[in-house]
Amino acid sequence: MCNTHALHTDKRRKSFYKANFKYVEPVPICLGKNESGKESFAQYIPIKQSLEALFCCKSVIEQHKNSRSTIKTNDVLSDVWDGSNVDDNVLLKDDTDSLALILYEDAFEVANPLGSGKKKHKILAVYMTLGNLLPYCRSGIDHMQLVLLCKEQDFKFFGQDLVFATLVQDLKDLEENGVLLADGKVHKDIRTKWPYLFAQRHIYGHFEMLTDKKVLRLLESSIQESGPKIVQFFKEKPTNEDVRNTLSSDQNDVAAMVLQLLLAHFKEKLDGLILLTDEFATPSDVQQALPLPESPRLIILGQSLSNQRWMLSVEGQVVCEGEQPNIVSGLAALFASFYNFNLQYQEEAACTLEFIQRRFLDINPERGSKAKKGKVTSKKTGQIVQKKNTTVHPQVSSLLRKLTDFEWNF
Repeated sequence: MCNTHALHTDKRRKSFYKANFKYVEPVPICLGKNESGKESFAQYIPIKQSLEALFCCKSVIEQHKNSRSTIKTNDVLSDVWDGSNVDDNVLLKDDTDSLALILYEDAFEVANPLGSGKKKHKILAVYMTLGNLLPYCRSGIDHMQLVLLCKEQDFKFFGQDLVFATLVQDLKDLEENGVLLADGKVHKDIRTKWPYLFAQRHIYGHFEMLTDKKVLRLLESSIQESGPKIVQFFKEKPTNEDVRNTLSSDQNDVAAMVLQLLLAHFKEKLDGLILLTDEFATPSDVQQALPLPESPRLIILGQSLSNQRWMLSVEGQVVCEGEQPNIVSGLAALFASFYNFNLQYQEEAACTLEFIQRRFLDINPERGSKAKKGKVTSKKTGQIVQKKNTTVHPQVSSLLRKLTDFEWNF
């Protein structure tokens, strides 16, 4: 069956798996040069991504919820949860949202050579299963996830510290920071257990812990320094009709003007980032009156962007009411929410958000992007194709370059 039709070749099988399953791409880990002088690699499947993919399955979510509901009989050990190790572990015992990871190590032969070739093809493997699954599921091979593969000879030559370094680092990150699972109920649970995370100052504080950057202070200073230059740039070189219309408005707030100019330049709509509502609205009024999307939105109470009260919504719920009535403080909370909750930028405002990230907050990772990959229409063929996975969006890169040239002569 694996050698027919869509599964006929290795390339087709990979394409089929990526299209039809929650596929997690293995990451090669360079161990160094072996005794023969050749580079050796281990293959690691990122454990956080595996958990995120696993929790896309409804049955896993249900089992995780019900894993603590089994009846415990005194003096009878029917599962690992009945043992003293769990009883002595506060996290596993009392935190119903905790994940118990069980890791296995095993070695196997991919061939059965004789003589000097013996053990040449032996592979060391690390597997993972969830202790939160029901016992009859947990013990089955189908519910085990592959974590790491390495030739046993390389494992002995380079040592366990090097081979397991990335895995151990990810496990430490999981223990200290956890993982946000996109099951649609994550933020509701977080608000119940850690409501302080949704207070304005703690939103800023958690972002600083993750990035070592003070989001509000950076935004204020960057807009104060660069805002007038950006406005002047668009006045001298308006890029489209939307930019001209924005410049002709009576907006006196520099931060609000810069934000609207960026949205206009990238041809992104205001409601892709900001929603306007009645200035006296309460959070419940907002949730009833506005169709709040899943992705974060800054909600301005009033019909102007300057000097207005604001709220923040995530996953269709108002999660924070601003303490300072100005757009920069709201924009800082909005931007921080993407990092605090590990969310991707919505396509409706991806370029504007990436510009803020790179220009105002100086977050320029060497690889990766918080913009969704998505699909676009090919200019050559007119067909729908997968968007190229570039580190910086071309439009953002172009504007950054033009602004740098402009400021040089400003």
